[in-house]
Amino acid sequence: MKKLALLVCTLLLPASIVTAQEITYSEIEAGLEYTHILKAEGPQSIHVLKVKLDRPGWKWTTGLGDGRIYGLATTQAIANASASTLQGRLLAAINGDFFAIARGNYQGDPSGLQIMEGEILSAPTNRGCVWFNEEGNPNLGLVESKLRVTWPDGSSETQIGLNERRGDNQAVLYTPRMANNPKDVTKYEYSTRTTDGRELLLEPIDESVWQPFQIGKTYKAKVAFVREGGNSPISKNSVILSIGPKLLSSAPAVKVGEILEVKLETEPDLSGSANAIGGGELLLVNGEIATDGKSKDRHPRSIIGWNTEFLFLIVVDGRAPQVAIGMTYSELAKLAQDLGCTEALNLDGGGSSTLWANGRVLNTPSDQTQRLVANALVLVEVEK
Repeated sequence: MKKLALLVCTLLLPASIVTAQEITYSEIEAGLEYTHILKAEGPQSIHVLKVKLDRPGWKWTTGLGDGRIYGLATTQAIANASASTLQGRLLAAINGDFFAIARGNYQGDPSGLQIMEGEILSAPTNRGCVWFNEEGNPNLGLVESKLRVTWPDGSSETQIGLNERRGDNQAVLYTPRMANNPKDVTKYEYSTRTTDGRELLLEPIDESVWQPFQIGKTYKAKVAFVREGGNSPISKNSVILSIGPKLLSSAPAVKVGEILEVKLETEPDLSGSANAIGGGELLLVNGEIATDGKSKDRHPRSIIGWNTEFLFLIVVDGRAPQVAIGMTYSELAKLAQDLGCTEALNLDGGGSSTLWANGRVLNTPSDQTQRLVANALVLVEVEK
């Protein structure tokens, strides 16, 4: 019986998706290569960018749709804006995290963590994330939010969200990223988009560093104003702590002029991470397939993966039965493994899947045009 069980497990393992003979890259420029793999079986259409990790002057960053939470833009537009902000040359980009896609007040909200040039924009939700340390090296794992506020009494704390929909039993910190495009702070007029509860306008207590907010730091804040009810306006300098109505009975009453602390921590500790982006399923960890393989649905997919030498941006086309059917998570993991990755994360897929390099979109988006997305992972060449 033990031999039979071993045979069954072996048969259930995903077969090789691509072979060495199929992986022939064309050089876009030194350190950046591309291949397009077409397979009759499926059929499948696979696009792969291979990027040298230690290339001097090349920088991984994340971009935000229209420069603000609840802003949407194409992957290409986000990438162009990122390159412009860094005063660099755009090399490559791929769409990023899942996001609230339905129309409404919270459309465009990234589902998980985002750090952009040291600024935390969106909180982690114990999902797969990729973060880049100060040296630009990628890391992969599940990240848990430890964002919280310590009330003026010093003895009680409340977990908080960041720039997201606030439930009746939640507290959320809202920053100017809700409202403003950094290049035009007068164009947008926004609010917390909440109802009911209590909202506190926070200000720094002295000339200490305040914004942009960074992971691993604690900020002391003075309560400048208390507003009953929601939907407080947000300006270019506003930081607002919104407390849901069902939390009011347990959260201490706070008065104008009192001091509280905002602690922006995560597990693991991502202090010093310059950029980070959330995703979904962990595909490969330490070379081993990490997905449980339960999902059998095939869709267009986007992946970031790497080994000690190269980082890979991968898009699998889909939803076109005569050309490309897409892949399951198990197939994605095996594909990443076959391409040489030891770590890999599934990003948002479907109509969002977009891979850009060499001046154009390389894949065929299933919407037949670039979808507006919340964020993107971008490679830029900056001055050395």
